[in-house]
Amino acid sequence: MIRKGDNMIKIDNLSYSFPQKNLYNKISFTLEYGQHCAFIGVGGSGKSTLIDLIMDPEKYMFEGTLEISPGCIIGYVSQSSQLDKTKNLQYSNI
Repeated sequence: MIRKGDNMIKIDNLSYSFPQKNLYNKISFTLEYGQHCAFIGVGGSGKSTLIDLIMDPEKYMFEGTLEISPGCIIGYVSQSSQLDKTKNLQYSNI
């Protein structure tokens, strides 16, 4: 049973870069059950890439750890309004 205060998403020392740009260098944060978050920054700072990495970590080669608790439901609204790209994933075995 998931309770308030339980970790749902934990990122520890995450580093990711493109050949021409370093996006993250050892970032860490934890989202607990019941918390909400928003990523705010200038264009090109890596907000969408971080969301994509959380939504589909197997698609990316990154350093550090990303833990998503079983039963975690991630609701995502894309910055573009294409309905076919809307995702709602439920993790059941991580």
